[in-house]
Amino acid sequence: MRSSGPDCIHAIDFEVAQGDLCGRGRVTAFFVYCGPAVSFGTGSCLKVSLDLDKSFSKAFTSYFENAKTHKVFHNYSRAYAHFQDLGITLKGFAGDTDHMSKLCCPMLKDHSLGTL
Repeated sequence: MRSSGPDCIHAIDFEVAQGDLCGRGRVTAFFVYCGPAVSFGTGSCLKVSLDLDKSFSKAFTSYFENAKTHKVFHNYSRAYAHFQDLGITLKGFAGDTDHMSKLCCPMLKDHSLGTL
């Protein structure tokens, strides 16, 4: 992930088990996509499944807390709350697709990532 270059934007998404919009629940997996020019060895999208004891997520703390790595989330405040539960403080915020879609297309009834 470090070799993607300083101008590369990392799109981050995650899955939550038994979660809600207030940041409660457990992050079970996260995904990183940096465009077709970046390969993680299995393609341009990296999927990381997390152990139940949260130990595997600690290996990625320096990535998520690196302010120089520009990251875009869908609903950043929800992501921030869930990753805080893992002991990770997100840094490198570059955008929030949920909020951007509401500004660009306020008449849409559904701003979910799947719809956009």
